[in-house]
Amino acid sequence: MTFPDDVTVVLPRAHGDPLSAATIRSTPEDFIVIEDLGYAFSGEGEHVILTIEKRELNTLRCCANTCQIRQCKTYGSWLCRT
Repeated sequence: MTFPDDVTVVLPRAHGDPLSAATIRSTPEDFIVIEDLGYAFSGEGEHVILTIEKRELNTLRCCANTCQIRQCKTYGSWLCRT
C-alpha cells in the first residue's frame, strides 16, 4: 500500500464526507506522564532519584543527555552507570 506525500489530499470515501472532524493529541501538553511508584524514597542508599521534565524529546535521548551531563556511561538502552 502506498500513501500520498501530502496527507491532506482528499481521498475517495465509500460513504461520503465525514460528519465531523477532530484532532487528537496534537500538542506535547497532551502527553503528560506522572510516574507514581507507590512508595516514598528513603533518601538513603546508592541510587540517585531525579525529577525530569522534558518536552519534544524521547526517553532514550533524554537519558543519553542526562548521562552526558552527569559524565557517566550509558548502560543498556537507557540506564546510567558511573
